[in-house]
Amino acid sequence: MFPRKVHDLSHFCFGHLVGKNAAFPDAVVVDITPPAQELWARAVVKGWDVVPVIVQDPTWEQRFPDVHGAVVPFADPATGVVAPTRFTRREVQALAREHEQRLDRAVRTFHHLGCDPVVVGSEDAFPPLAAWAARRRALRRRKWKPMSRSRSRVR
Repeated sequence: MFPRKVHDLSHFCFGHLVGKNAAFPDAVVVDITPPAQELWARAVVKGWDVVPVIVQDPTWEQRFPDVHGAVVPFADPATGVVAPTRFTRREVQALAREHEQRLDRAVRTFHHLGCDPVVVGSEDAFPPLAAWAARRRALRRRKWKPMSRSRSRVR
């Protein structure tokens, strides 16, 4: 049976991929709107080089702007209905804390699974991806140990 919601569909598809015993070639990109942690763990156990990319707007998703007292139009995610909304200082602070904790929790979860997530917070994804690539190269250099000079020469 096929799932009805888009979110459920992404879990279904990722679960299907993880359930396969096939190996995937390098540089396969799978776009998933966050699947369950158990699916990520299964992918890592299979030996996939999993690189989670977390895309969140730095103002509205990674934090929450100080809009207390202002009327801001917000859409209800379930219905799409837009309504003018006013937040108190306490609500703004609570939302900012909740958003920061959600991002921190996602990053910590991926680290716990042995993945190095990339957090993209702007239209220019190059800087965080370049920083990730630099970390990856440095890690691989540390793992790779060259042979001693006397053993590396061909005679």
